[in-house]
Amino acid sequence: VSELDLMSADVLAAALTQAQALKRVSKAVEGVYSDALAQRMPSLEPIILRWLLQQLATAPDGTIPRSVKRVWGSCPALERVSLLDALLQHWLAQDGNPKLNWLLRLLPLGGDDRLVGPLQDAVKAWYKKRKPRAVQAVKALASIDTTFALSQVQAISETRKYTDVLIQAAREELQRAAQRRQIPLRNLYDELVPDFGLGNADGLALDVGPYAYRVVLRGDLSLQVINPQGKTSKSLPKAKAGEDPLLRADVEARFKRLRKDLKTVADQQLKRLPGLLMSGRSWPAERWCKQFTEHPLFRSLAQSLIWSRRGPDGTVLGSFRLAEDLSLIDYEDEPVELADDEQIALWHPIDSDTTVSEAWRQHLDDYALSPVLAQVDLPVLRLQPEWQKEAALIAYQGHTLSMGKFKGLMARWGYRVGATEDGGYIYEHVLVLEEAQLQVELVHTAMPAWFDQDHTIALDRMTVYAIADASRKQYGVKRGQGIEPQQLPPAMLSMLLAQLQELAQSGEGYRADWGKL
Repeated sequence: VSELDLMSADVLAAALTQAQALKRVSKAVEGVYSDALAQRMPSLEPIILRWLLQQLATAPDGTIPRSVKRVWGSCPALERVSLLDALLQHWLAQDGNPKLNWLLRLLPLGGDDRLVGPLQDAVKAWYKKRKPRAVQAVKALASIDTTFALSQVQAISETRKYTDVLIQAAREELQRAAQRRQIPLRNLYDELVPDFGLGNADGLALDVGPYAYRVVLRGDLSLQVINPQGKTSKSLPKAKAGEDPLLRADVEARFKRLRKDLKTVADQQLKRLPGLLMSGRSWPAERWCKQFTEHPLFRSLAQSLIWSRRGPDGTVLGSFRLAEDLSLIDYEDEPVELADDEQIALWHPIDSDTTVSEAWRQHLDDYALSPVLAQVDLPVLRLQPEWQKEAALIAYQGHTLSMGKFKGLMARWGYRVGATEDGGYIYEHVLVLEEAQLQVELVHTAMPAWFDQDHTIALDRMTVYAIADASRKQYGVKRGQGIEPQQLPPAMLSMLLAQLQELAQSGEGYRADWGKL
């Protein structure tokens, strides 16, 4: 008998003594406990499980009694996940009744990615009419604290359809996760990309008993299955004689979940790229190499992207991409070496002259690469004196377009609708750049809160604000004070001007009476 087994026996013996001394359990516990629930955790006697639930139900908010932690830690991991799943399903079946929030307290002590989906579904079901319960579901999701769970909290924080209350709750949970890890929030975003076990050179092994299938991630972000003979396919081969039925069932469930979760995370990262480019997000060379050559998903994304090398003072030193063999090359296929003091950022055409842009266009064509971000096609716009008034951009002020076209472009770029004011009209749209801790506010003439395809909207002004102490210090501004456009990174300024230009070109042109709309 191992020392660990003896410790577990002591813990359970102490718990049994306390359980036997318990005279009664609350109605809340009676409503949760059942023989079926006890079967989820066979390593515990039913009387101990009832005692454990009673301790959870009566403990002060946000706490887990030490005795419960000790008993919980003595149970097998698979049993813990199984019980957590049952408790979560009971909470969901009761529509997230706040009186049953104690059922979620153990999620930080064993919850895994299998519980993410049900909580995501709860957020989607409750965010309109049951906002407090949706917020609680977000907190529960964050408490699981795995890479995938937090990545889905991040997705909630960036989803335009959700309410400000829900988005703020998600952001606060991400801040707490960064604090637990003692890292900046923007570094947390880099880490919230699970590799799903695909980071090994041989890929992910799916054991079916006598042998295992290997799963690898291809450059187009699709999965490839390799059987023991080396034959490849896009899906799992049919079950064969000799395979363990239980292992086979687990492998099929894992592969199905992997395919779904990989698409979710890949889509999330693709949506993140324009914000990274606009924010001017950069990585130290060593961190960039680790992030984009070792992580399977980032590695696949990085190969069709163009990257900019910058010196310690921000000077652009050149550009490169990640080749298929994971070497670094420029547009002439010449090798590139990064110095330790360099910073790496996504390349924007404003970083170079037109000959470089055309050279990269030809290079990508030669390699038949379909970029996930069309960098070479981005317009280069520089600030003109007449386009600025104090801290606001007024380029294309007074140009009009229909509500239908306006809303379509706002959605494409990730803007959220501003507050609805008197009369049911909206006068601004907002884009939050989390990486840079900035917020872009586009002010326009009245837009009805209801959809009117042909309603005319006129552009007014665009202002960028710092939304955190660090970014306010960086730009030397106070809370509520706009940042002077010439202070913004050139790529950000060019992309914002390009948005105003596209809005103007999508409409009917300038109207002298635009202020009356």
